[in-house]
Amino acid sequence: MFLRKKSLSRCKITSMEKEIPSIDKLKAMLRRAANPFTASYQIASIRSVLNGSSAFKGVNHLFLVDCFFQDKPVFSVSEKEALEQCELALKDGNKISYYYLYLLLKNKDSNTAINDLLLACEISYPKALFEYGFLLYKGETVKQDYKLAKQYFEKAIAGGIKKAYFYLLMIAEKEKDYEEAESIYQRAMNDDYYLPGTVK
Repeated sequence: MFLRKKSLSRCKITSMEKEIPSIDKLKAMLRRAANPFTASYQIASIRSVLNGSSAFKGVNHLFLVDCFFQDKPVFSVSEKEALEQCELALKDGNKISYYYLYLLLKNKDSNTAINDLLLACEISYPKALFEYGFLLYKGETVKQDYKLAKQYFEKAIAGGIKKAYFYLLMIAEKEKDYEEAESIYQRAMNDDYYLPGTVK
């Protein structure tokens, strides 16, 4: 009798798992992998799922790519593997992968990297919008263009990248547009972002 109850309980969990969205399952796996008490064979199993599954719309592959850029990653990932994972994410339809391709290629093939960055901007990925705005601001790899940089920084802010306020402020000050600078200070404060020189 006790065994039968245990079996039914397991069946209920299995049917509940089917109802949990894929991304929630992925987050649960990643939390488990990051837990220092998770056994190495379980971590290897999670890594295997991350490498092979297409159920997560490429987010699993981008998690592995992101590990390449971290100081203390959950999984060790080589540059070659990071590039492969980007391609797998693209196959799964995840265009955020273009941003990571930019990061991986920017010091090797700047033309391809910029094209990848622009593809990530086309889907309004905030980090890509900020990065392209920054390149336009600095005049690195692309021609310096403050007017266009401001447009990309504004889009980045709309996507939650608040540090773009700082570069909008820098452009306003370089252009000696102090009224605009004051407006940027005010907007940033209203957005709970305090620029240098702001008194909280």
